[in-house]
Amino acid sequence: MAYIEQIISIVETLSPPRYSQLWQQADGSYDNTGLILGGSGETGTVLVCLDLSDPVLDEARELGAGMILTHHPAIYRGVRTLNDRSAGGRLLQRAVRMGLTVYSAHLSLDAAPQGLNAWFAGQCGLREARPLKQLEEGGFLYLGEVGPMPAGSYAEQLSAAFGCPVRRSACEGQVSRVAVLNGGGGSLEFVHLCLEAGADGFVSGDFAHHVFLEAVREDLAVFEIDHYHAEQTFVQTWTERLNALAGAGGAKVTFLKSQQERCPHLLCGGERR
Repeated sequence: MAYIEQIISIVETLSPPRYSQLWQQADGSYDNTGLILGGSGETGTVLVCLDLSDPVLDEARELGAGMILTHHPAIYRGVRTLNDRSAGGRLLQRAVRMGLTVYSAHLSLDAAPQGLNAWFAGQCGLREARPLKQLEEGGFLYLGEVGPMPAGSYAEQLSAAFGCPVRRSACEGQVSRVAVLNGGGGSLEFVHLCLEAGADGFVSGDFAHHVFLEAVREDLAVFEIDHYHAEQTFVQTWTERLNALAGAGGAKVTFLKSQQERCPHLLCGGERR
């Protein structure tokens, strides 16, 4: 068993909270990285996942886990009430009744030097990748080289790397200089930053219709990997790194990747996993 404070120290070694603060200062984003529920006692098992959900709580109970580590904040913006009249309220009440500690490492993990966005750049096949938004040793919105290759071929490469269909803008040219941002980076702001950096391709998620239109007008090849698949594959890597760090420090705790977490939507041409 390890004390919760010791476990949080392990987590924050890989995802220092200052990177969340630096990101918020850099572009005005909002975040809620840190301890969400609980925080005292000790446990020998930590369940790692993207999002807090009832299946994850069921799994934590079966495994005897006393702590859940999420990437997306279990409470994101201000909560005015905590009652059983909403699904979110019931979920949090259940976690409290179970006596769980819940910690969320969001932008701190995204922007850390060996964090999610750096890993995402590697998964996207970027060479000589560097963050356009530098935050100390880390950052976000990585830019690097690929191919060159046709946009359609690069979409197929991304689909194979992340195990999901890829939606792309109707641009049929070559891509060679690509910017990437895991999760929900599909905004006009990031599209314009990519163009200013001389990118001819941009990989991210959560693109709205008007963003695709702008990309086509600017002849920017945009590739959309849905938010879940863009980040879910990293959870296993994150878990392995946490276990290695815990083992090196002699902490008596095991981090386990959730096996019950599922994609919250269906993708045509792909299985729900």
